Amino acid sequence: MSIKTSSKKLKENQVELSVEVSGEKFKEAVANSYKEISKKAKIPGFRAGKIPAKVIESNYGKDYVIQQALEKSIPVFYSQAVHESGIQPIDTPQIEVVSAEEGKELKFKAQVQVEPKAELPSYKDIKVEFEKPKVGQEEIKGQLDMVRNRFAELNPAPNKVADEGDHVMINFDGTVDGKAFEGGSAQNFMVEIGSKTLMPEFEKQLVGSKAGDIKNIVLQMPPQLPNEEIAGKTANFKVLVK
Repeated sequence: MSIKTSSKKLKENQVELSVEVSGEKFKEAVANSYKEISKKAKIPGFRAGKIPAKVIESNYGKDYVIQQALEKSIPVFYSQAVHESGIQPIDTPQIEVVSAEEGKELKFKAQVQVEPKAELPSYKDIKVEFEKPKVGQEEIKGQLDMVRNRFAELNPAPNKVADEGDHVMINFDGTVDGKAFEGGSAQNFMVEIGSKTLMPEFEKQLVGSKAGDIKNIVLQMPPQLPNEEIAGKTANFKVLVK
């Protein structure tokens, strides 16, 4: 085998892997390191990718080549060791290189946190007290009303006089000091009277209207509005009930 792995438990959920990579396998990693450096190196008289190993060593040093090989290959060898050992790491390992010489075995250790084993107590004898909930008529009515409203269909009622809880479709155009303002106009706007979708006083003045009515609604705008041009001022709305 090209990789030998053994594991040792250090703490409750910490394991140390000892990994040995065959000399042949590590030699391949070093050879690949030479190739990668050759592609990127800029050495006068040599084309990228065609630089001999001896020239690379004389310019960069053998230790640099080995270090590059370790950085590329150890993550791969570590993943293989994890797979073979069957552990389940939950964080990044701490790597310690024991020995790394070209043509000889690469040896390194990896300390890593693994999933803790949880021991559950016996649950069969656990008793849970359950108090049956008490549901009153008011709660039942509230839930039924919610379901009705959710699935209800709106049907036109052209001759009906609008009342609290009715849905009314309107067009409205609002002005302050004779000028239109942002958010003051809408077309085909559906509002439920009493829902406070619009200002409560606006909705209240829709009570008693019917399709085709044109209403002029005068409101005092709230002083805390972020739009200073209309905050605290009187707004006039021309409303068409549809």
